[in-house]
Amino acid sequence: MKRITPAEVLRAYEATGLRPSRGVWFEVWLGTGGGETRWCGCGLTALALAAGLPERELVRQSKHVQALTVLGALDGIATGAPSYAFGFFRGFDGGPLDGMDRSIEAIRDGYADGVHAWQAVAQRYAL
Repeated sequence: MKRITPAEVLRAYEATGLRPSRGVWFEVWLGTGGGETRWCGCGLTALALAAGLPERELVRQSKHVQALTVLGALDGIATGAPSYAFGFFRGFDGGPLDGMDRSIEAIRDGYADGVHAWQAVAQRYAL
């Protein structure tokens, strides 16, 4: 299993122009009155888009479909373990590991890496 570093996540945000967000896989914020349209997403989504996943595969999809699409794009690229990815997502979002088996090392590692990635992103983007 390959672990995700904060530097990789920062590079993915820079490469994609995605706005860092918590609690979502991918969202499009449409500016009102001619305002700016912003593409927002979590660290895993930034990695998937940077690896070549087309945005159109995430637009107008349910969160469940977005999660499966992002995880499918990352399979073998960034994590290799869905339990690690879900731990990462929880850690990045700042949520607890409720309902997840804390005895699984991949979940704990993913959670810790997600926390560290969010800290780096929050510092870089002043969030």
